[in-house]
Amino acid sequence: DSASRNADGSVDLYVIASDENSGLADIQISSSPAFTDTQWQPYSAIVPWPPAGGDGEKTVYARFRDSAGNVS
Repeated sequence: DSASRNADGSVDLYVIASDENSGLADIQISSSPAFTDTQWQPYSAIVPWPPAGGDGEKTVYARFRDSAGNVS
């Protein structure tokens, strides 16, 4: 499979997540499991992500923060 790139070189990630208590607030998408290369952004089901290092398979990490401040 190949991903289609947006005009800016990013690819769209389609994310499904939910929180039945306080609701989802934010998401972080990263190429690092330490999330050192990213900031929190408002949760969205479609997140543009700029893969680094040219074509090929990539590993993407995601974590979520709910409205109560809990991180998954």
